[in-house]
Amino acid sequence: MPRWAALAIVDDEPAAQYLAPEFELLQQLFRRQGLATSIADPQELEWRDGKLWHQGAAVDMVYKRLTDFILPNGAIGPCATPTRPERWC
Repeated sequence: MPRWAALAIVDDEPAAQYLAPEFELLQQLFRRQGLATSIADPQELEWRDGKLWHQGAAVDMVYKRLTDFILPNGAIGPCATPTRPERWC
């Protein structure tokens, strides 16, 4: 089983979301367990060197909070088209 070092909680405009306090609480809980955790808008993510990145740090796992089922093309950034089947958002 892989050891994850970094998690991104992803939602559209996360600071503006009704559940933003929940994101912050989860971030604190994950950090207490030793998991580097960021809160990100999907447009802040990028695929580079075979990895997903947020603000200069590699992301091993995504907690995708986006719940809209009809999104414009590209609305969920690089999570829409993973480059490798074993790495997904």
